[in-house]
Amino acid sequence: MNLKKGRVTNFRSAEDTGEFDIGQVLCLVGKNEAGKTAVVQALAGLNPHPATPVNFDIERDYPRRWLTEYAERHGEEEQAVVITTEWSLEADKKAAIAEVIGPKALQDRPVRIAALRRFRAAIRNAY
Repeated sequence: MNLKKGRVTNFRSAEDTGEFDIGQVLCLVGKNEAGKTAVVQALAGLNPHPATPVNFDIERDYPRRWLTEYAERHGEEEQAVVITTEWSLEADKKAAIAEVIGPKALQDRPVRIAALRRFRAAIRNAY
């Protein structure tokens, strides 16, 4: 699978990046404290290395100016989404899946993972 698009929300200084394209090269440009590192850290949380696990922590990672209003903004049951991504399958992978499941199993559109990484719920209940 190839990562095609991303959107970081509610993570450190990146309150909402809006959707951005991801190609072979991704260049982030901005002023100091604009959220460039936050975007990279959120992306790293998609597939963290076992030696450096990524746990999104509300007290550390949720935007500070909204921390006391977390429950009002996200409700009792819902957790804030940190990163939303869009992926596409290569042609050979689609063919392999179609061979097993059938030719109509996959449509020619990207896979959107809308809530891949969220904050841990245990800490959230403190607010």
